[in-house]
Amino acid sequence: MADLDLGIDFSLESLEKELQSLESSLEDLEKKKHALDREVDGSQFISPDEEEKTVEPEKPLAVRWNELAMEVDSLVLAQDVCEWIRNFSEKAKKQGGMDILLESEMCTTLADLILKYPNILEMAPQVYGDHYLVLYDYCYDSLILLLRGELSTHRYPKDCRKLIKMAKKPNSSILAICKQLSWLEQSHHSVLRAIEGRTQPPSPPIVLTELFAPLVQKVRFHFVDGSKERITSTRVDRLPEWLLTYLRENVLQEKGPFFLAMILLQEAAGDEGALLFLNELVRLVQWVFSKRNFFRDPGVAGPQSNPMLLYSAMEHLIRFDKALQQCLPPTGSDSPETLLGCMDLLVTSDEDLMDWWIQREKESMFSTLMDQDSTDSIPKPLPNFISPRAEVFCALIRSTQYKASVLNAPRKYLREVAVPLCSQFVDALHERINSLKRRLFNYSNKRRIVSGLAPRDELKASIFEWIEVINGARLAADLLGRQDSWQQEESVAASQSDHDLARFGRSLERLNEVMIDEFLVSFVETILLEHAKCASYIMMAQHLLATQEWEEDGSDLSVELRETKLALEILRTGCNEVVNATDDATGASQAPSPFAFAPVVMQEQVMERLAHKFMEVAMDVHSMTPEIWQTGARVFARDVHVLFFGAPFPLCQRLLDVAILMTVDSKVAHSLFLALVGLTGARRLSMDDFINDERLFDEAVSMIRAKGFNRLELSDVISVLGRRRD
Repeated sequence: MADLDLGIDFSLESLEKELQSLESSLEDLEKKKHALDREVDGSQFISPDEEEKTVEPEKPLAVRWNELAMEVDSLVLAQDVCEWIRNFSEKAKKQGGMDILLESEMCTTLADLILKYPNILEMAPQVYGDHYLVLYDYCYDSLILLLRGELSTHRYPKDCRKLIKMAKKPNSSILAICKQLSWLEQSHHSVLRAIEGRTQPPSPPIVLTELFAPLVQKVRFHFVDGSKERITSTRVDRLPEWLLTYLRENVLQEKGPFFLAMILLQEAAGDEGALLFLNELVRLVQWVFSKRNFFRDPGVAGPQSNPMLLYSAMEHLIRFDKALQQCLPPTGSDSPETLLGCMDLLVTSDEDLMDWWIQREKESMFSTLMDQDSTDSIPKPLPNFISPRAEVFCALIRSTQYKASVLNAPRKYLREVAVPLCSQFVDALHERINSLKRRLFNYSNKRRIVSGLAPRDELKASIFEWIEVINGARLAADLLGRQDSWQQEESVAASQSDHDLARFGRSLERLNEVMIDEFLVSFVETILLEHAKCASYIMMAQHLLATQEWEEDGSDLSVELRETKLALEILRTGCNEVVNATDDATGASQAPSPFAFAPVVMQEQVMERLAHKFMEVAMDVHSMTPEIWQTGARVFARDVHVLFFGAPFPLCQRLLDVAILMTVDSKVAHSLFLALVGLTGARRLSMDDFINDERLFDEAVSMIRAKGFNRLELSDVISVLGRRRD
């Protein structure tokens, strides 16, 4: 290898000569140190050699001491330099000579040595200026040339597979070059800061710069330098689509430049390598857009331009930013660096452009949401058992979440797009609830609402719409309720707008409860009690139970309850149809479908509310049935059994037991009465006797359970037995 013209010749012979010269200098410095030490100690001995020297005026002792200290530091530095030369002389002998990688290692080690002497410019400026800086420039330039040669040889960036395969080997040449180049760059920045007080401006690692240079050339060729032969450089309206597709398919693809950079940047950036590469890629996009003047081009943003061109460009930017996010490895939230997406650099930083985009977003989403109005003309039930508007709303919310997740500061977007969208949806739900209530009311007044439907089918269709709306509101509430987990997943800082969305989720949960209650009131009060004349039956039953005039007519159900039974059958079959369909869709082994929520809760609430009405009669809540006679009790029990048998709801089961107790054999009823009276010793049954004594209460309940009444409460038994007139 040719000798380097560095002041210190790094051939083996020159290193040995330099070592001998330094050792001689060390001996002279040691003699001077011993002489000054004797003088400081008060020694009067002067050697003959010193007497012959010309006597010069002595400097103050402190000055001479500082000079000596400087010489001592120089002595130590000289020793370190000797050791440095000796070590690398031995390494060179072992490997048969010097090469650029060993020379780079020498330079890095010399930089570490220099950092131990912050005042080296005073002690030995030639070591820093003539030796280190010259050696650094040589090694730095040589390694860059070697890296470029490796990339060119393997046709980077067109084909990275061989480079990636080679870089994964621990002893590969390209990996060694990048490691040495990274170490050299990092140590040099430390030396400049410590010795010269210079802080280098922020810049990407040289390895990253070299990896990007060929990419920039290709992007410039295809998208910046104008040519009639290349449509990619002339069609500015297609620039976002073509440019970002090109980068995804040629830079971010598997085993492409991005994956190679992750390996080669490991020494320079560690886990931050992906972030540095992606941020540089975003700056490349920004540079191309700036060169093509995209956002100010009359064909894109001019008064005569098509607004959809600009809106479509932002959609492409958002999808590209999402692709960049997916390339990032999972990191801790305390990372000081953040990904600057294309939307952050190109759109949100431009207030006018950001406002324009937000306005288009609002117009698009609001028009899409409000297009989904009544589903009267749609066959029921709908395939997913949720209203079309709720489906659209959930899709729009997911879209806003998707777009906000690529913004480092999404607050303005969420505040001006997502929050008003939620308000619009809630208002639409209120309107839909009122419409459905009117529909049930009109049905109760025998008004035909849906053309071509018989009354029975019309009621069933109305029930399906309630199911769809309630399921849709619940789905939307669940989606907004997961807003906090979405923030954590995407590492988006919580803002007031995020809390507003979560608040809308809670509001929708409450609204869902209100909707269920509105259906319950409308169906029970309007359809059953009013239209089906169940209210007349309940009023009549309160009187007839207390007389002996109510006799069985031989039918299976009282005439006054036949419409009620029909309405309940329509409700039951409609709800079960949805539940069975959702069970078939999810499979028996899966968790219950969320779309089964509405039919289950609607059926339960209606049956429980109606059972409550019958319980008021049985328990004489309104003091209209002071006595219970068996003739009326048997009719009442028969009707209760027809309406509520098989309903798996607590109050319905309790009502069935009450009906049985009202008609049970007189001997059974009398024996239970005597047993309860025997516990208290009183002549009449009273709840006060049991409430005040917990032991008596438990014994009484045990007696009731022993008779087979597992769902009755003690108060039910006392009320019925106390009024039976057998």
